[in-house]
Amino acid sequence: MEPEEYTRMYHLEEGYWWFVGRRLLVRALMKALRLTPPEGSRLLDVGCGTGAMSRELLPLGQVVSLDFCSEALHMTRTRGLEGLCQGSAEALPLRDNSFRAVTALDVVEHLDHDREALAEMFRVTAPGGAAIISVPAFRFLWSEHDVALHHRRRYTARELREVVSGAGYRIVKLSYVMSLLFPAVVLVRLLQHLAPRRKEAKATLPEVGSLGNRLLKAILSLEAAIVCRVNLPLGVSLICVAVKDAA
Repeated sequence: MEPEEYTRMYHLEEGYWWFVGRRLLVRALMKALRLTPPEGSRLLDVGCGTGAMSRELLPLGQVVSLDFCSEALHMTRTRGLEGLCQGSAEALPLRDNSFRAVTALDVVEHLDHDREALAEMFRVTAPGGAAIISVPAFRFLWSEHDVALHHRRRYTARELREVVSGAGYRIVKLSYVMSLLFPAVVLVRLLQHLAPRRKEAKATLPEVGSLGNRLLKAILSLEAAIVCRVNLPLGVSLICVAVKDAA
């Protein structure tokens, strides 16, 4: 991502509905699928960005926050995280079978080699451990948001299943998410395609006001409860929970 997008993320991650909803979903799925790691476990946050998800994981064990961007890691440190690691998701500088849980939230769509990254995540996941992966969904939703964030691709459920299973994981949950907001996002994307293009692409994180932010967080909280029970057929994003079976 561009440096200014990291700065923007740092200031928004704490309370903005999109980021709050994503963290809430991860914790809800861990609990619902009984994948919360034992106390004291090591956890890895791949592509940690500015550290909000890493901090969310801190009560669960020893967190390693990995990102290729030194500026992002500096911002992560200001959130009180200490286990920082600079490196590439496609060649993790970490030991085999060393993490009970791995998160990669909106990461693999940035990478040239998504299969290699997932194989690396599988390598460092301990037998019996789990990975939680989120990605943007559907190529027809491609917009300047994807350009600004340096995305390489968006996924369908079939495509994500293929690359995650191909890495060696067994998938226990694969669902579209941000589904209740899907019609509104489709409309916005269509309008954006009709509008003149800006010289510089920017990520789409619209101002919604405090009331709108609370409402959207409540919608995503409701959706998290639904996703824990069923898989949704459409959405702006995908969430995948996969396990590395013990040998």
